Amino acid sequence: MATGISLKTDTDEGLTHSANNKYISLGETTLLESAGVKVDKQKLGTDGVRIVTKDDTIFLVGGSDYGTVNSVYTFMELTFDLGVYYYDCIEIEENVSNKKLKAYDVTDIPDIKLRQTSYEIIRKPFSSDYDVMNFGARLRYTRRFYDICYAPYKSYNDAESESSPSHNTNTYVLPESEYKDTHGKWYSDNGSQWCYTAHGDAEEYEAMQNEVIKKIAYTIKRQYDSANPRQYVNLFMEDNYATCTCQACSQIFSKYEVHTAAVILFMNDLGEKFEEWAKLPENLQYNAQDVSINMIAYQDFVDPPAKYDEKKGIYLPIDDEVKLRKNVGVYIADIYADYQQALNTEHHERTKKIVDGWGTLTKNIHFWTYPNNFKYTLYMYDTYSYFTGDTLAYYANNGKGIYMETCSKTSVLTTWKNLQFWLYSKLQWNTSLDEQTLIDDWFRAVFKDAAPIMKSLFMDMRTHAATVYSENNLYQKMSCYNKVEVKALWPINTLRTWITKCDKALEAVEKYKIIDQDLYTAIKNHIDIESISPIYILLKLHEKDLSKQEKTDLVNRVCDMQDTLPIDKIETNQNAPVTGFLDFINSIS
Repeated sequence: MATGISLKTDTDEGLTHSANNKYISLGETTLLESAGVKVDKQKLGTDGVRIVTKDDTIFLVGGSDYGTVNSVYTFMELTFDLGVYYYDCIEIEENVSNKKLKAYDVTDIPDIKLRQTSYEIIRKPFSSDYDVMNFGARLRYTRRFYDICYAPYKSYNDAESESSPSHNTNTYVLPESEYKDTHGKWYSDNGSQWCYTAHGDAEEYEAMQNEVIKKIAYTIKRQYDSANPRQYVNLFMEDNYATCTCQACSQIFSKYEVHTAAVILFMNDLGEKFEEWAKLPENLQYNAQDVSINMIAYQDFVDPPAKYDEKKGIYLPIDDEVKLRKNVGVYIADIYADYQQALNTEHHERTKKIVDGWGTLTKNIHFWTYPNNFKYTLYMYDTYSYFTGDTLAYYANNGKGIYMETCSKTSVLTTWKNLQFWLYSKLQWNTSLDEQTLIDDWFRAVFKDAAPIMKSLFMDMRTHAATVYSENNLYQKMSCYNKVEVKALWPINTLRTWITKCDKALEAVEKYKIIDQDLYTAIKNHIDIESISPIYILLKLHEKDLSKQEKTDLVNRVCDMQDTLPIDKIETNQNAPVTGFLDFINSIS
């Protein structure tokens, strides 16, 4: 793209470094080894980048294969001013015919070591188009769980592959259909959570622990890849409030005043057994000594068994028994937090207490966050005041990684979510970047001549969302499930004004139809994407107030988008099918 030249590629077989070589060396090649270029892989971590010039050769290498891929994009940024804003929006120097060799000596390590998201376009691209498939890598996103976590299987049948690396893994590790009749004490007395004490039965507790270890061992043996060994096994609770209240669990709760203590005690015992398994001579081949088993601090299990010491001014464990073992970790999934309010607001004093409390129990912390309204995904959920560089730096200083749970099925993201995940990808890598500069850069690159209009629309929607939430007391816990689909909150003329701004933006880029048809299509797609939300809300809440002609025009407008956008892959809420949005549009009479 930059030069019009396709570089010759070769393997490193039989090659050694010399001052006469002119190579771009990717990864841990024989050239790298023979050149004596040192790479501290432990310092770089999985994603970190090293770029070094020696003689006339440039070495691009990372802490792992992921880091080497990242080093390519870092090199392109430094050399050709590469900017990737979306799969169809790439800026780079063009018509380059002469580039001086730079004396590179670059180390680039992300502030947040593990950056994960459930955005469908990153996790599971909707198209086999090269730019679509590689968009996630170009944003330096590692994919959700699958590449780094062992996903426990539901059965021991080698022909079956049903497994889960994240939520509700209890169902897969110890499915009730398989075990409950013979081991009823493994389950809570009021539902399908585990009983982490086995109702106080020592024999059943030991059998439960052994079966979990057996399932983990079976999973590791099937999924192990020596080239990319995984780092975690997640044993996450079921997504319900059926916490056990048996006598044994109640006694632990009385002692520690939180339900989480029983989980930690169970996980610590499990961690000890897992360490013993990993050290057996026949298991050393799986490199499981550094694998951590993660629990999730969520719902009834979010509060840590720690107390604030007024004299020392710090949180301390209630006792040493609830400190997490080295090979046990936690995902803090505070669904009660409001991700629309800044971290320094009173609301998040509770958030900081939770983080500080867990921080005294372990350094093996990841954060599970919720920058989305799961019930009403096509309505503005403004997280720009919360996920700032300062907030992400706070996460970086207190944990190892962050997972953003968002639109898990949607490939066309309205309400500025394309900006959202691009911005967060940049800030998670470098928390010191200026958010406003980044936002302005994105609007300029994506919308070209229409940038001022679309930036105005963005600010209008943010302002309206802030008004709606503040005037209706919607800044509260679990705001990611707020009921905002209320007609009075979205005045008809406000929605029409937003749609009109999209019309004006399209007029502003009309010239690209002649200059560059592909560029015009890309810009039009992004403008159309941001019109989807107000069109949907207008039809959903004000259908009876619209003329037949206006409804027809809006429906046709959306249907025409199908030519260049996969609008059949839009979910209207967390549980809706991805065809939900298009089904709704087709239902308008």
